[in-house]
Amino acid sequence: CILGGWGSAPVSLKIDDGTLYLRSRFVSTDGGVEADSELLPYAIEKNTWYHVIATYDGNNIKMYVNGSLAGEDTGYGGGLANISYVTEADENDPDAVGEKITRSFAVGAGRYDGEGDPYMMNNCTINKAALYSGCMTAEDAVTAYKIATTAVPFADITDTWYTDSVEYAYATGLMNGSSASTFSPSVQTSRAMIVQMLYNLEGRPAVNKADNPFSDVGDTWYTDAVLWAYQSGVTTGTSATAFSPDALVTREQVAVFLYRYQKDYKKAEMDEGADLSVFPDADSISPYAGFADAIAWANEVGIIGGKKNGESVTLAPLDKAMRSEVAKMFVSFDKKF
Repeated sequence: CILGGWGSAPVSLKIDDGTLYLRSRFVSTDGGVEADSELLPYAIEKNTWYHVIATYDGNNIKMYVNGSLAGEDTGYGGGLANISYVTEADENDPDAVGEKITRSFAVGAGRYDGEGDPYMMNNCTINKAALYSGCMTAEDAVTAYKIATTAVPFADITDTWYTDSVEYAYATGLMNGSSASTFSPSVQTSRAMIVQMLYNLEGRPAVNKADNPFSDVGDTWYTDAVLWAYQSGVTTGTSATAFSPDALVTREQVAVFLYRYQKDYKKAEMDEGADLSVFPDADSISPYAGFADAIAWANEVGIIGGKKNGESVTLAPLDKAMRSEVAKMFVSFDKKF
């Protein structure tokens, strides 16, 4: 068993004799007896990596293997069964016998020995595992598989706070490197880079190249992105005839780009913004129309957080946004919406 305990966990993955199974244990929809789901078998080969996702949405279980739906079972709306009980008196709590144990997952453990240590499967290695609070869709499963199987070629990306975001952004085509082998996480981000990322997020739709009012936007890597942003109303230039593609953007400006993209272009219903008064530098947000609303929204939905500054945590709205920060912001936005 590689997720949960095969005998008692409500959701378990098991490898047995060349077959991968997903097993789930539920309460029946009327709240009565517990019932095991049908096993969802998937044939596997030895010495081969597989990317596996198991989900439960409150009624159905699904198993995705290598980005494709491998099995589905429905009709378990009663919820996950809680079937583990204390069978022996705890020396610190003799009255605990018979009480239900809080459910938990153990990745990589099939059972436990007398000392409580996990017993690992022979000749089986888990490369990376994660538990999610939400239920993945088929599109999410495809994206997760793409990320897991895309080698990031950047020599300047180490295991740090933005690594997962860079991997996600690169694998999904949201961002490229600054060269074939570098990402340049500490390089500050330009207006051209931001609109290119929004354009990538939108799937790079066709643009009218004849409708170009900007004298500083010629035929270059960001041309289509700038024209799309202008023609769709996502943003305007810095003047009637200039876009200023090389101008560096601040953290608050990234929030404004994403806010306007979501509100004005996608016509989405927007979450109410967070109370920014908890940040000591909240009054440094630019007074331009919509800036405070944009960064309050971005903070509320988890796109922009605070920055450690000595003993305090600041919003730093006027700091230039580094590529590592922008990767995390855009990936947070894409995951959220």
